[in-house]
Amino acid sequence: MTEIYKHITETIKASDMFVDGHTLPAHMALFNNQYNREEEDIPYNRPAVFVEILPIKWERKNGIKRGTAEVVVHIVQDCFMDAVDGDPQEPDYLKLLEYPELIDDILENSSGDTFGSPLENIATDPDTDHGNLLIIKQRYSCVVERAVYR
Repeated sequence: MTEIYKHITETIKASDMFVDGHTLPAHMALFNNQYNREEEDIPYNRPAVFVEILPIKWERKNGIKRGTAEVVVHIVQDCFMDAVDGDPQEPDYLKLLEYPELIDDILENSSGDTFGSPLENIATDPDTDHGNLLIIKQRYSCVVERAVYR
């Protein structure tokens, strides 16, 4: 799990694709339902990226554990506009929609040292039930391998 988390956050931080008004995420962390519990949780700056690693089913063979990992990257942005066609805020609104695509462009087909296959985006899930937050969940799949030491 550490390798997956580090790979995602370090790949985003190292990217030179944050141009044209897009900025690096102000906050990156493991997902712990932060945006559903804002009053109870530690405040975080946005845009934010939360990494959720779903259960991995491991197979062992010849001293190696191998499994297919699914990872959900939660991209959270403030959205205090509801731009319609021709609205003066429309360009800013479109920038918000571009941001998850930018994160996807950075992560898609990237690979860590213990990955048996690169990250592949298998689903995009807009989460539209959070008031002034725009949340897009990008789900990735990759094969991971680890040595078994016992």
